[in-house]
Amino acid sequence: MDDLVNYKEEKGVNGPQPKGKHIFGLVKVGECGQIVIPKKAREICKIAAGDSLLVLGDEAQGGLAIM
Repeated sequence: MDDLVNYKEEKGVNGPQPKGKHIFGLVKVGECGQIVIPKKAREICKIAAGDSLLVLGDEAQGGLAIM
């Protein structure tokens, strides 16, 4: 995740994201804590109804990862 967010081309100029890495955008957390995974993310990662996802957290970096 860090590599994707902080990616820079060799010349030091922000370039296109690395091949095979994506930022799908922001999602809002609902009243019960649910989120909607963007359609493009579900298609690229082949996520379908009934699939299980692992949610990881890092307090030191203040972030979550969904695998």
